[in-house]
Amino acid sequence: MDNGDWDWIWLASIAQNQKNAEKNKQNASLDELRHKAGEYKILAENAENENERKKNEALSKYYLGEYRRKAAQIEVQREKEKKFSGSFWQLASHSSSR
Repeated sequence: MDNGDWDWIWLASIAQNQKNAEKNKQNASLDELRHKAGEYKILAENAENENERKKNEALSKYYLGEYRRKAAQIEVQREKEKKFSGSFWQLASHSSSR
């Protein structure tokens, strides 16, 4: 391997670390929404009156809906990244083999 190959490896590892950090951030955001939905569901189940129950059920449904919406967006984004990443590495391997 020449030094140019090591530069590619180094750059690829930096890019992968950044991608992993972004995924971790997205996963944490999803976990927070799911946790809030669960919290409000429990509050609704333990509500002292009908108005409190309805309010907490509505909040639970809202956060669950936000979780599902955001999870779908992230899934689409990750699929696009996989396709791009595969194309990029195919192109890079062709250019480095010349």
